[in-house]
Amino acid sequence: MANDFKKQADDLKPREKMIRAASLRDVDSEDLLAVLLKTGTSGCDVMELSKRLISIFGSIHEFTRVAVDWRAMKERIRIANEEHPERRICGIGNVKLLELAAATELARRGFAQRICDDDSPPENVRTIPDAVKFFRSALTGRGEQENFFVLPIDTRFVPLCEPICLTRGTLSSTPAHPREVFRDAIRWGAHAIMVAHNHPSGDPTPSREDIALTSRLIEVSKVVSIPLVDHIILGSLEYSKGYVSLRESGLVEF
Repeated sequence: MANDFKKQADDLKPREKMIRAASLRDVDSEDLLAVLLKTGTSGCDVMELSKRLISIFGSIHEFTRVAVDWRAMKERIRIANEEHPERRICGIGNVKLLELAAATELARRGFAQRICDDDSPPENVRTIPDAVKFFRSALTGRGEQENFFVLPIDTRFVPLCEPICLTRGTLSSTPAHPREVFRDAIRWGAHAIMVAHNHPSGDPTPSREDIALTSRLIEVSKVVSIPLVDHIILGSLEYSKGYVSLRESGLVEF
């Protein structure tokens, strides 16, 4: 009985979850952060502290974006404590902030190098792999929400700007209205556009909604005379090429 109780208690510990998990992708973000934080404070254990810290950013994507700047993180915590004193975030001083910033920056550099060996985006997006590099450069790590991007390009297939994050959706879906997609294209004077979004699950297989949205965008593109070159779905590199091109797949007629 005592051993069973201890096993149940161990299952609640973040480090035990990491050890027993087949892949760290199966471990919740709060648990991973708790391992980095190491300890909580009086009246607030490390798991609660981890949840509070992520909650003030709204998503793990936003958290990792800010975490690389420890001073910005410190200021965000200060503001959150003033606005919500009942859920104060305590015990995170400069040392812990620096450790979080270092861990996040290492992850960012590793991801950037994996995507593009020379750390610089290609000059144009004539090929699908080059377009994938451009869109991946807009993701700081594996997004836990779907992000929908628009990339305006000129007649030489040279991007007119960085990928525009049009919408950030829920854990499983993201809205994207053709009006908003082509509004940015018109604003940039684009000859054509490419769009992309990521699947947080890591599996880039297009859903019925993805195919339907692409068909709608193609219809509108003909009306506004700004062709849609491709719709790319980004996934984990563990899945084949790590992406699916709707044009290449033949699932939609461009």
